[in-house]
Amino acid sequence: MAETDELLIQVQRIARLSEQDFFRPFDPSFAELLHENPARTARPTGKRLDRLLVAVDLSDCSRAALDYTLALGEGIGARAIMVLYVLGPESMRECIRRRYPFTPRTTEGPVLLDDRELIDLVAEEREKSYATLQCFVPSVSTPRRIQLQVLFGDPVERIVEATEQSRVDLLIMGTHGRTGLQRVIMGSVAEQVVRAASCAVLTVKEG
Repeated sequence: MAETDELLIQVQRIARLSEQDFFRPFDPSFAELLHENPARTARPTGKRLDRLLVAVDLSDCSRAALDYTLALGEGIGARAIMVLYVLGPESMRECIRRRYPFTPRTTEGPVLLDDRELIDLVAEEREKSYATLQCFVPSVSTPRRIQLQVLFGDPVERIVEATEQSRVDLLIMGTHGRTGLQRVIMGSVAEQVVRAASCAVLTVKEG
């Protein structure tokens, strides 16, 4: 586990260095219609909300949050809708295990791989995540306003950081993630983000 954690830190550092193209535009040609019923148009709010960010983990609850965000953005005429997916520590550990099932080790501890050996891993996982995100977003009438973002690292830290760097007016999240432990983790993430974010945060329950 120790060697995996060391590699995890290395991967996160490399991922941050290659985040210059921070966003990727949503391409509706990749999208799959994942919902039987179109999202209803949300009522406009009194405050002008131009930049919305929805954090997703590809669970049903985050899909509900995404639907709500798209409906809200359409209803209030938001200029930008950002869909954020964070590859957290557990996901990255699994990526490392698949690519490097046996990492070299000495009596002093694990031997870190050369940065160049992990650049391909970061790029490959980022491309996979962007492709998955393209399919997770349903086909909409105004795709030009939607931007996709994939980040590596601690979900709470990266979500809060993204809201600050993108000057988000409203952050939207699901209250739970996938079943089991992931459900507990996502609920904890939402709670911590609400406390740490400087912008307004809206949580959406599934159903």
